[in-house]
Amino acid sequence: MTLLCDVCELDRMSWSEDSYYADLPVAGDAEMTMSTTEAATGREYVYPGARELAVFHDWYQQYHGYLASIVCVLGIIANALNIVVLTRRNMISATNCILTGLAVSDGLTMAAYLPFALWFYVLYGTEATPTRNSLPAVRFMLFFACFSVVVHTVSIWLTVVLAVFRYSHSDLYRLMSGCNIL
Repeated sequence: MTLLCDVCELDRMSWSEDSYYADLPVAGDAEMTMSTTEAATGREYVYPGARELAVFHDWYQQYHGYLASIVCVLGIIANALNIVVLTRRNMISATNCILTGLAVSDGLTMAAYLPFALWFYVLYGTEATPTRNSLPAVRFMLFFACFSVVVHTVSIWLTVVLAVFRYSHSDLYRLMSGCNIL
């Protein structure tokens, strides 16, 4: 293993299939270059600790689909229970309305990730095969990529709205604004 260092050149890296994680800058571009190469695998690592991260990645990849499926099922159930409780007549309030929207958004996130994890990790593994990467599977992956960004964004903004709403109804806000109304 060889180890050379340079932090300023890391932003000039580009991804390719020649190195496992990233290409290094062309020799002579910098005085020092950061690289760790393992002769046995031919993998090239760009920063200290990358080898350990790659080892963890390779180990965890075989368990991810199963663990993610369990988390998704439990999350869908928990969010459904949140929706049931927060939409009762005696629980209706502005805060609970925001929390209900957050539960719906998070439940949809997990409902979309469950088939993705099952298809691309559990049923067909992580290696590229014609069955795993069929046209319907790729179409679902495209849908999932777009849909997950939308529901995550909705969750983030609902959390921001909830924080602003709670702050605006707090005692600190009333004191700072000079409002004496309870």
